[in-house]
Amino acid sequence: LLSLFLIIGLGIDYDGTHSAQTDMSVAYSLEEYAAAVVAAVGRVCDRKGVQHPVICSESGRALVSHHSVLIFEAFSATAPTSNMMDPATAYLLDELTDDCRSDYRNLMVSAVRGDFDTCGLYADQLKRHCAEQFKEGVLGLEHLAAVDGLCEIVARGMGAAEGPRRYHINLSVFTSLPDM
Repeated sequence: LLSLFLIIGLGIDYDGTHSAQTDMSVAYSLEEYAAAVVAAVGRVCDRKGVQHPVICSESGRALVSHHSVLIFEAFSATAPTSNMMDPATAYLLDELTDDCRSDYRNLMVSAVRGDFDTCGLYADQLKRHCAEQFKEGVLGLEHLAAVDGLCEIVARGMGAAEGPRRYHINLSVFTSLPDM
């Protein structure tokens, strides 16, 4: 079995226009690029009477150009919340829409009964309904936070591991310009 390892330049569509009019774009897709490379290698092999190889390509930046990592220093962190619901959270949960309040009541009833399987289902359903209503503009971010806090309390009551810490970082534009 013949193998061929190619290091060839795959263009990067930095500006998203898919045009050959600028150096910041390319006028071909990844599929078109792969088909052109395979066809060119195939033609050369056919002309030389050589078996077609397994082609491995390392396209470098084209694979990772749209991804980056920013590392920030955390200036503080908060431990997971307690197993008690504060009055502000209870108030926000009372403001939920009727169908979300129904999920909330069902969640609380199953929690009191100790029916953890049903409890988990209602918690997932409540979070899903609240997220949908947030996207529609019906609920605010504070409502999502209250539901998240409630679901963390319920999960810990069901024996889940301690929740994650929340780290506070400075996301100022002046501290997050790595390429400038």
